[in-house]
Amino acid sequence: MKHKVFFDDDAGAVRLKLVGKVSAQDATEIFLTVEDLYKDKDHRFVITDHSESPEVMARETRKVFQDEGAKANFEKHAIVGANPATRMGVKIIMAVLGQLKTTKFFKTDEEAVNWITEEEQ
Repeated sequence: MKHKVFFDDDAGAVRLKLVGKVSAQDATEIFLTVEDLYKDKDHRFVITDHSESPEVMARETRKVFQDEGAKANFEKHAIVGANPATRMGVKIIMAVLGQLKTTKFFKTDEEAVNWITEEEQ
């Protein structure tokens, strides 16, 4: 799999770096890795970088993200580098999942990390 999934100790979040097209099989593997990375973690924060994955995902792939995203129950989801079409698709999925308030879009990685690491007021 060309996509990168790892835990960033400094940000306290799982990072997803999507590279090129994301298949349904890739999405399934990504979520299996995400769940494994969250073991023994206090929070379920994620930063997804779409800057190298400009293509709109296929319907089957979006379905995997929707189904698995519901199970993942992210507390905060920062998205970086998404084009307008991707942003629209993500907003629809997050609205269906009831997670629109915990998802934000950012132009830079620094902005995303700052939001993820800020204390709740």
